Amino acid sequence: MGSDFHIEVRHYGPTVHLTPVGALDVGAAPGFDPLRYVLGGDVCVVVCDMRHVPFMDLPGLHRLLDLGRRARARGIALFVCNWRRQPLCLLDRIDEVGLPGADRGRPAGLRRAVTHDLRRTLATPGPDPAPSPVSRASPLRTTEPFRAG
Repeated sequence: MGSDFHIEVRHYGPTVHLTPVGALDVGAAPGFDPLRYVLGGDVCVVVCDMRHVPFMDLPGLHRLLDLGRRARARGIALFVCNWRRQPLCLLDRIDEVGLPGADRGRPAGLRRAVTHDLRRTLATPGPDPAPSPVSRASPLRTTEPFRAG
């Protein structure tokens, strides 16, 4: 079984725009590998546009959560936008039942939604990036589809 998943990357000064394309499932892992080089340097904000992701499973959600943790650890704001119906339903379900090991023992009302960071909108305040008039295309643009197997 092959995966056509890939991530397009564009740099706009201190902002990185990610566009995942295809099913964000267990086969999508190699599409995230080049991103470890993207979250460095002068990057202050990452915008992940999900409009081309029609399906996401639990391993795919873990990839996004890992991306969010790495960004937060570097002081980078992550905004995920343009959710499609199925991935958004998965977020709702995970927030309802939780992830194994996450917020165990707390009442649902006190539990922080696992997907909180993924649900932030561009209107949510984040760090103020330094202005930069320079835009450049990323040399790490991963537009080649990955085919497993």
